[in-house]
Amino acid sequence: MRALLAFALLLLAACQPQRAPPQEKTSSAGSAPSAKSALPAQAVHVLRMELGNALDATSRVTRPMQQFDPSDTLFVSIELSTANPTQPHLIGVRWSHLDSKQTVLEEHRTQPIPTATCLAFQISKPDGWPGGHYKVEILLDGQLAQTRLFEVFAKVSLAPPPRS
Repeated sequence: MRALLAFALLLLAACQPQRAPPQEKTSSAGSAPSAKSALPAQAVHVLRMELGNALDATSRVTRPMQQFDPSDTLFVSIELSTANPTQPHLIGVRWSHLDSKQTVLEEHRTQPIPTATCLAFQISKPDGWPGGHYKVEILLDGQLAQTRLFEVFAKVSLAPPPRS
């Protein structure tokens, strides 16, 4: 019960919106801002991120889920928005198995992002996912933008063990 409660609290924390970093202030003498503050704000944003085991024709998850079967193909659907739809952006996804502290797969695409577009990434394991805790991270132009935690439940055999 404690493990389930701890996982639920972790999941709630991961779903909270990320706070913007504090902005640098110029001195009262009006000196020029530092090179760090002169960089443009992130030009692409995640509007929505959902996990599931199926997509519709528009690359959106048909039924958002947080718990999966070992045989499921996992999809993450991200809806993105940008001020400049012609500028290409690096979009990445990183799937990790938390129990073993291993990255399962990381992939990246560089592409323009039409206004409010939806992209999908998928991962599958033909011999079945090990039960346990996982996370998927979305990276925009090399920066972590969103994280979701999820769980795979191992199938439990109801048959009695074989006699020796």
